[in-house]
Amino acid sequence: MEEDSAFAFVRCQMPFLGTVDPDQLSIITRALDEHCQTIGIPPHSVERENLASRVLALFGQGVTTLEDLKKALASDSAPE
Repeated sequence: MEEDSAFAFVRCQMPFLGTVDPDQLSIITRALDEHCQTIGIPPHSVERENLASRVLALFGQGVTTLEDLKKALASDSAPE
């Protein structure tokens, strides 16, 4: 499996004290990919890297299902 550059950046820039198994990494990556596609964030962009940090933070806070991550990200992106 090819490593996503956004997650490589996050690993270097942000201490993530937990570990994830391959299934969890798949959920995290899918949530990031789907949300970026939905709101038009291009691959390999700073916006995507920032969103990857947000996804990892949510996951670290216990938001661990694809559905819950997608809801949280959609809520973050909703107009106020």
